[in-house]
This record gives sequence, C-alpha cells and structure tokens, in this order.
Amino acid sequence: MSELAFFDFDKTLVRKESGELIAVPVGLRGLVHPWQGARFIGLGLLYKMGRVSREEMQYVGYATYRGGRLDRLIETLDAIWERWIEPGLSPAVLARLRLHQSNNDGTYVLTASPTYVAAPAKRVLGVDGVIGTRMEVRDDGRLSGVPIEPLMQGEEKARVVREIANAHGVDLADCWGYSDSMADMEMLDVVGHPVAVDPDPELRELARSRGWEVLGHDDIPAGAK
Repeated sequence: MSELAFFDFDKTLVRKESGELIAVPVGLRGLVHPWQGARFIGLGLLYKMGRVSREEMQYVGYATYRGGRLDRLIETLDAIWERWIEPGLSPAVLARLRLHQSNNDGTYVLTASPTYVAAPAKRVLGVDGVIGTRMEVRDDGRLSGVPIEPLMQGEEKARVVREIANAHGVDLADCWGYSDSMADMEMLDVVGHPVAVDPDPELRELARSRGWEVLGHDDIPAGAK
C-alpha cells in the first residue's frame, strides 16, 4: 500500500454520535446502566445546546456501560450493527472509504468511543483495523464504566497514526485523515491530506485558514457508490 486513510467514527464515518444510534437496542437488552443511560440522554440534549462539554458527555457515555458483561456487549453490538449503525453511515465518507479501498490504501477507524462499538466496521466495511478507547474490565468480566487513559483522541490519535504509518513504511505526507472535530486536530495536523467532515465551527474556521478540504456528509461525487 502506498497510502493510508484514517477515519474518526462518531459524526464522521457515522453521521451522529454512535451512542445515540445504539441506545435503544442496547438499552432494551439491559446492557447499559439505567440511571447513567437516562443521564446520558438528558446531557445529550444539553450538549446539542452547547451547555455541556464534549468531555463530560464522553465520560457519562463510558459510565453507561458500568456493570455490563463485556462478552455479551461485544456479541450484541456485532449483531445489531447492520440494522442500527450501518444505516447511519455518512454517504460521503463511506464513498471516500470505498475509493481508498479501491486504490488498495490501508484504511483504519480511530475512535474515542469504546473499541467494541466500532469494531464491526472491520467485518462489515472491510477496514484494516479499528482502534478505540479501552475500558476497564473487572475480574468478573463486567465493565467498570471507566476508560483507560489516554482516550483515543488528540495527541494519542496522532501517535497511533504515526505508529501505523511507520509500521507500513508509508510517509505521513501520503496519509489521509477524516474528522469532524477539533478534538482530532493533532491527527489532522500530522497527515498530508486532512479532511474536515461536516466540521464543528472551530474546525471549519481552522480548515478554511489552512486550506484543508471540507467534506459534507452528502457530498458524493457523481458515479460514486
């Protein structure tokens, strides 16, 4: 492979936050903590209004999995992916993923969400790897609801990009990065082809000032599948 492409997951490869898409099927199966799940939904509304930080939303989201069995959660998420996650994929970003794959580029999903939420992308979409935030697992096989630092964002995501590129002998100038958020600025800054996907206002302004490509979720080239 001569190039690599790295995709953020929430609000990039997937139009929305993945937690919103899986809340119903996971909740109905009793795989999330009821009180934390309700809190996550409530904070989600405040987050959209700009009254709750992204970081606070993340940690409440991790906490919703407290007490759930990891093996059952992984099995369930894999089973529901085509019905609940796949319809929410971004048409434009999916088209870019397929283009990279047709060019035999390496494709990776890097996400601050728990790895197991995005892991089925390897089976369903054929990406080469999925790396997300790791979660603490208790001795009884149940999740503590606490992430293992560092989260897969910011400088940690940039570090992983450099590590994978080095392992494949690919120059960073020949790497692509796709994200919607300033939380991934370090990743976008380190690759030769940064793409801001339906970006938040701050990232949109940064992309404009640096001449980075801005891609809307529905910006599909004619003839693309």
